[in-house]
Amino acid sequence: MNTMRTEETTGARSEASALSAGAALGKALGIFLFLSAVLGLGYPALVTGVAQLVVPESANGSVVRVDGRPVGSRLIGQNWTDSGLFEGRPSAVDYNAKGSSGSNLAMTNPELARLMTERAERWQRLTGSAAPVPAELLAASGSGLDPDISLSAALYQIPRVARTSGLAPERLEALVRETAREPFLAMGPEPLVNVLELNLRVADAAGKMLESFATHEATAAREASRPSEPSEPLDGVDSTARGS
Repeated sequence: MNTMRTEETTGARSEASALSAGAALGKALGIFLFLSAVLGLGYPALVTGVAQLVVPESANGSVVRVDGRPVGSRLIGQNWTDSGLFEGRPSAVDYNAKGSSGSNLAMTNPELARLMTERAERWQRLTGSAAPVPAELLAASGSGLDPDISLSAALYQIPRVARTSGLAPERLEALVRETAREPFLAMGPEPLVNVLELNLRVADAAGKMLESFATHEATAAREASRPSEPSEPLDGVDSTARGS
C-alpha cells in the first residue's frame, strides 16, 4: 500500500511539474510575441512615421537634388578626385556606405607612410605650393564616409580649384566661408565645410553642371606622364593619384 501511494504521489508531482513548466513556457512565449510586436514592428513604425512627418529630408538620407536629380547626400562623402572641384578626405572604402571602415593601418606600417607621402606630393603638385598639406587631406577618415572637411583644408585647395573652375580665388574663398558652419555645439577646433554643398555653389557660380568639371582626364594623363616642379602649377588634375 505504501509503495502504491508513493507511486501515485510521485506521478501527481510529475504531472503538476509538467503543467507548471507548460504554463511558464506559454507565458514566456506570450511575452516574446508581445515584445516582438511592440519593439520589432510598433516602435520602428512609430519612429519612422514621426520622422517622415517632422524631418522627412533627414529621414530619407539628406539627399541633395539638382533639377529633381539626386547628386549626393549631405551625410556621406563622395569621390571628387579628377573632378576639378574641392575634394574631401581620402577613403579606405572608396566612399562605399555599405562597407564603412578606416584603413586600420598602424602608425608604424610602411604602407601608411607610402600613402601619406604620395598624397602630400600630389597635393603639392596640384596646388603648385610646397606648403604643408592639411593632415585630413592625407589621412583617410575612420569611417571612410566623412562628408566634411575643415575650413583650413578647403582654403588650401583654392589655387587648384581656381584653375579648373575659372573662378577667381577671392570668389572661391567667399564661397568656402559662406558654406562653412560651426561644428556641433561649437566643440570642434574650427568650422566645417560640407564638400558637396561647396561644390554645388562652385558649379552654380561657374555656370556649369557638376559633370562638366570632370573633363580633365586627358590633360591629367598628359601631365602625369611628365615630371613637374612644385612651383609650376598643373593645368588640370592628376588622375594617377587617387585617395584610398
